[in-house]
Amino acid sequence: PEPFHLCLKNLHVLPAESVYVGDDWRIDICGARDAGLTPIWLKHEGIKRSWPDIKTSIPIVHRLDQLLDLETLLGKK
Repeated sequence: PEPFHLCLKNLHVLPAESVYVGDDWRIDICGARDAGLTPIWLKHEGIKRSWPDIKTSIPIVHRLDQLLDLETLLGKK
């Protein structure tokens, strides 16, 4: 989680105030979650990946435009 903390420190933002969108389960999603950020998993077809077949409560999007309604995506609306 250190890279996430370094970025947040430089931006003067707390992890609990942050959302991180990533397409790699281990590096992006688990890393952000472990650092205290709210992760959003981008499962897009632009890059061939073998995503883990898991059930998760982490929000999933398939296109970046789905992030426009962030409050609904995070269950805050």
